[in-house]
Amino acid sequence: MADVKMKCSVCGHVYDPKKGDVGVDRDTDFSEVPADWKCPVCGAAKSAFFKID
Repeated sequence: MADVKMKCSVCGHVYDPKKGDVGVDRDTDFSEVPADWKCPVCGAAKSAFFKID
């Protein structure tokens, strides 16, 4: 499941677990990202993200 990408429904930023993100190490599944993590582009909550193919 570590290869599932997530997209911010507010700004379209894509979280790619293979690359990680601001404050998140690469190879970190989105389910393991801290609950208080925010989109680095628009500041939306983690709950604003949805799975993409």
